[in-house]
Amino acid sequence: LLPGAAELEPEAFEQTYRLLTAGASPRAEELKRLAKDYDITLNLSVEQARETYGQHKDATLASTAHTIPTLATTFVGRDLERLELSKQLVQEDCRVLTLLGLAGSGKTRLALQLAREQNEHAWEGVYFVALDALSTAAALPSSLAGALGISLQGSADPFEQVTRFIGEKRLLIILDNYEHLLEGARLVSDLVKHCPNLALLITSRERLNLAEEWVYRLSGLAYPLNGNVSLDDAQYQDAVHL
Repeated sequence: LLPGAAELEPEAFEQTYRLLTAGASPRAEELKRLAKDYDITLNLSVEQARETYGQHKDATLASTAHTIPTLATTFVGRDLERLELSKQLVQEDCRVLTLLGLAGSGKTRLALQLAREQNEHAWEGVYFVALDALSTAAALPSSLAGALGISLQGSADPFEQVTRFIGEKRLLIILDNYEHLLEGARLVSDLVKHCPNLALLITSRERLNLAEEWVYRLSGLAYPLNGNVSLDDAQYQDAVHL
């Protein structure tokens, strides 16, 4: 069964169904059948569902400045996680959202997918900053400047130049692989303090332990726990679908 579907409030069925259909998830049909038990009729085409989220068939952020890497493979699963995280990202008091999980759990792929699924009018810019090559948090402002396309000027403080550029822009920045820079977690607090409309989506194996940090713990893909499950039922499990 679709994980968590049985606990959904009736009014949440339609919103979840729209998200699943927009992502062309095979689970949409499962939820559609389950909704009938509550006398709820769900019926949308992929195009209709994507229009709800401001997406087109080839969903992109073309009208928004962004540095989101293009991936060669299709994203699979994480439907309910994407719904929950999307809700959090649009909340005004969610300024720092950390995807917390073990190596290989899919944090980066999920963060990139979330960025691509954001309504193209929701952000003035969406940017991706890979941190795995950094040896110290002191290099973070320069990496941010590079991702934002800022030409750093002389001896001026890179952090001040970055925050001046961002100002009151409504930006979403993904900081990928922060776990080895935890001594510089304060930089994250300072960023959102100086930039009132900035939101940070962070992937990490360890939490940053900031007062303003929202944490979402990510586990592995769902798989059939019962070895006797039918192939028809198993296909709705993310691991099997992958």
